[in-house]
Amino acid sequence: MPTSYMELKFAPHSRRRAGVYTICMACGQEFYRSKSAWRPTTRFCSRKCYFSSPENNPMFKKKHSTESIVKMITHPNRPTFPSGNTNPSHITSMDPSFRGTSITWWRDYLKRTIGHCQRCGFEDTRILIVHHKDRNTHNNVEENLELLCANCHLIEHYEANDGTFHFMKSEI
Repeated sequence: MPTSYMELKFAPHSRRRAGVYTICMACGQEFYRSKSAWRPTTRFCSRKCYFSSPENNPMFKKKHSTESIVKMITHPNRPTFPSGNTNPSHITSMDPSFRGTSITWWRDYLKRTIGHCQRCGFEDTRILIVHHKDRNTHNNVEENLELLCANCHLIEHYEANDGTFHFMKSEI
């Protein structure tokens, strides 16, 4: 006897069920819909199958090429919006020369491009930290950022007598 929802959804025919059995247009599995949930347009067993259908999603399993992105950005009829947080167009973030402003964007970018500690060469990206050379956490410019492992980052702040070690070095 089926116990889970998925087992009930794809269970073999039962005479006690009053709904309709239909074949999913995306995955081809037979599924059941009750009378109250069935519509003549019900052709998919789930929202995942609905959105994976090429007729509902023309970009399904496709990606824009770099040339098409540049073409979209530089098109003369492309609507332009004011820059800043009020800009509804996020297509500029797809530009290959785009550089983020948040520290999370820079952390992911530096981990992808460098991938190791810039002092000792440690390669485990799970513990790499972005260090601000001028100690200003709002200055997220590539020249100001350095990718360090946790040990090198602590040593840097200890030797500079700042951060969590602000008063520790003077006591020793």
